Parts: sequence; C-alpha cells; structure tokens
Amino acid sequence: MLNLDLGLRRDFQFPFIIADVTKGYDEHDVKHFIETNGQPIHAKARQLDPKRLSIAKEEFTFMLNNEIIRPSNSQWSSPLHLATKKDGSYRPCGDYCQFNAQTIPDRYPIPRITEVSSIDYDQIADAQTQDEELKSLQTITSLNLKEYPLPSGKYLWCDTSTSKIRPYIPQAFRKQIFHHIHGLSHPGIKSAIKLTNSKFIWPSIKKDVQLWTRTCIPCQKAKIYRHTKTKLGEYEVPLGRFCVAHIDLIGPLPPSRGSIYCLTCIDRSSSWMEAIPLDNISADTVARAFYSNWIARFGMPHKLITDRGIHFRSETL
Repeated sequence: MLNLDLGLRRDFQFPFIIADVTKGYDEHDVKHFIETNGQPIHAKARQLDPKRLSIAKEEFTFMLNNEIIRPSNSQWSSPLHLATKKDGSYRPCGDYCQFNAQTIPDRYPIPRITEVSSIDYDQIADAQTQDEELKSLQTITSLNLKEYPLPSGKYLWCDTSTSKIRPYIPQAFRKQIFHHIHGLSHPGIKSAIKLTNSKFIWPSIKKDVQLWTRTCIPCQKAKIYRHTKTKLGEYEVPLGRFCVAHIDLIGPLPPSRGSIYCLTCIDRSSSWMEAIPLDNISADTVARAFYSNWIARFGMPHKLITDRGIHFRSETL
C-alpha cells in the first residue's frame, strides 16, 4: 500500500493509493518539458466495460473539478487501461510504448542507490556550533565564511571565497566526507585533494586527504606500481688482494675529536674496509689520507673506483 499526500479533498477510488485530503495543494511555478521528435503519437481511447468506465469517469471528473487536471487539445494521446489485480481491485495503466519511442532520452545517467550521498548536513550544522576551530577561523583566516539556511531551519557555515560554496566540515565528519569522495573511484592523492577541496573546506584538508589516500587498503591491493628494475652490476674478478679499491666520502657527521667526515676504502677481493676520519674534504686532504692509510700499508691499487665526485677528480689524487 502506497501513501501519497496529493493535496486532494477525498480518497481515491483506486485501492493502490490512499491520499491525504485534509490539506490543500501548494502552488508552484515548476514547468516540465518532454523533448520529442517525429510526428505526434495519438491513439483512440479503448472501450472499457461499464464497471471500469464508471470508476474512470468518476475519478477524472473529481480531478477536473478540483483543478488537478485540465482539458487538453494536444495532438499527443495514449490509451488508458484498468488492469485487474489479484484481490479484484483495479490498477490504472497507460500504454506509452509508442510515445516513449518518440521521446528523446535523457543522457544524464541515473545514479545508483549506492552513489546517493548520505551526508547529513543537519548534523554537520549542529557540530559547527560547538567547533572551536571554526570560531577561530571566523576571525583570523582569509576565508569568506557565511551562514546558509537549511530546509530544517538550521544554518550551515560555508566558504564563499571561490566560485563554489564549500561547507566547513568539523573534525568528526572529515573522514566520512573523504570516504564518500574517494570511495567512488579511488583516485590518486592529487585528484583526491582536488575533488575534496572543490566541495568542502577545513584547515588541514590537504594533509588529511594525502594521509588517508596513502593508507587506503583497497588502493594498496588493487593499484600496481611498476618500478624500473636495474640489472646487477658486473665487475671483473681482481687478480689479487688490494688490486682494486673502492673509495667514497660520508658526512658531515657529529663531531668527534675535530673530525666530521670519513673516507671509506674497501678492497674488492677481500672486502677489507678502512674508515679514515677527516676534518675537511678538500682534494689535498683526501689524497693525503688515502696515501698515508691505504697505499702506505697495502700498496698502490691497479684500479681505483669512485663516484667521480669533485674531490676525486683533482690532479692531486
């Protein structure tokens, strides 16, 4: 059973509708347009049996007298049917097959029930009244915050500094807003920030959306990030120990006995390592430390491998 408040003044005879007739109907200026193409579709009224015909006439007369419907001289017409239900009552039906074939369909997709937003702006308005952060933003921020009335009579604080009206979201509703936007298509960090920031506003919106997007479990499971895989380097086997040496610099480090840098030397064959403290990393200092602590003890290497830094390209070394 379907209950509808149609603003009528008595009950329908059709048992599938019970109308509240205690209230008058409201005036409005809404106009509906149905775009069509081709010639108008018309059909003669089909003959009804006396019982069904009397019910149809009575109801149409009642709606006509109460200005719910009006006589029409349109070239479009569709036949009326009264289908019998299981309990013996009647259900009015219209044969609009030919009419629908001439109607230009609406290209805007009909949203699914799962896509309909369940955000309760009345609850957000209640939370705004107790939000201390909003009170500080009203005085020290460059946002243009204004109150906008809701159908319930409450007021919602929104930012109008851009071309769109963006409601201010208190702390308790921010993650819920993020899940509504991000859960539709799971966009990346930049797109999620852009979508959220275009519709809502709060001080840490970019930081929060970035964190929640990075920690989204469905994104981590479904999105594949392909990284370039570099082949392992191929090195020649040295002829003997201390024939090939690798050197590099690290630092600056916490000071220790006046030294803040360290020269590392590694033998490729034996993996013997030396760490030599330095107070600076000039080319002369590096060359002197390598000669005194490595060459003087292990001899001159046949090859010296470096990262070609400016400290190792000097003529001194």
